[in-house]
Amino acid sequence: RVEPRLTTMAHVHLVSSFLAAPWTHASEPIQCTTAIVGGGWAGVYSAWRLAVDAAVADASSVCLFEARQAVGGRTYSVDVDGLTVDIGAYRFGMSMHLPADLIVNHFKLETVCYEPSCSPDAEMNATLYRIVDADGHNAGYATPVRAMLREALGRGVRVFYRHELTGIYDGGGDALAEGGASLLHFAGGGVARASAVLLNLPRQAVERLDPASVVFDRGPSRRAKLATTILTNCTPCQAGPVAEAHEDVKVYAIYDHPWWVSKLGLAEGTFASVDADPPLVGRYHDGPIRRRGKEPPGPAALEAVYTFTLEHPQVKWYLPFVRDLAGEPLTVTTD
Repeated sequence: RVEPRLTTMAHVHLVSSFLAAPWTHASEPIQCTTAIVGGGWAGVYSAWRLAVDAAVADASSVCLFEARQAVGGRTYSVDVDGLTVDIGAYRFGMSMHLPADLIVNHFKLETVCYEPSCSPDAEMNATLYRIVDADGHNAGYATPVRAMLREALGRGVRVFYRHELTGIYDGGGDALAEGGASLLHFAGGGVARASAVLLNLPRQAVERLDPASVVFDRGPSRRAKLATTILTNCTPCQAGPVAEAHEDVKVYAIYDHPWWVSKLGLAEGTFASVDADPPLVGRYHDGPIRRRGKEPPGPAALEAVYTFTLEHPQVKWYLPFVRDLAGEPLTVTTD
């Protein structure tokens, strides 16, 4: 019997607000010309684009605020047992100009087809790719995000971790006009002042902000019109102000060797057995395999589950293993 080690990820869309871990913030407001809130792909790209690529902003005046202790957002590459596993986002198509143009053209990273046969993905109707290192091993989808961050930091962009935005308020003048400013308040008491604010946040994070925030202004101002655009720009929009809570569950089983390839000859394809104990909804071709020349391959990761509780409520079976639903998305267990 082969006993796997499990890595479990759950992206949780909560309807109630929560506070970040206690954090000691500076007593004086952080001064920024441009404040970028959210350190996912879009947030890091915005900082990099302003300070490095287009170089249209003084890098030291660009501030990037991230609620967690690391950038990447739903892109989350981790090292487990010598394997780089993508717990979050993990693949892209060439028609996705961001990130494809950065990965292929700017950073010139090595890529291989996500499916070994290079067949078009049935869901997206396009051939998808993943990032690998010089030896062909999975390098992690966070690789270009980290590369952009390094370049931005090198130019002087300031990054503030564990800064969860709780509200945005009028700091004097029209923040959408030259000379205006906004005050950003963070859990734990931190405050920042900025002339321009870029919110690279999921809709639920915006909806959790203090209702007195200027983004919810209902008046005739330009800011109010912008707020209306932010909160109605969804396709499709669900009825009511709050989306239904659900979890995205992704589980990898890590083995000493890829038995599904060596014994069953299954290098590609999907499987589902949602009524099993535990429930399974995965892919044979998703999960890194360590290869060392003529030596037997291993260790290896098999994607055992990747689905949503709205679609397959049976996968809630895994949620008790997740230690921190609202914060750290990774759990490694041998239970």
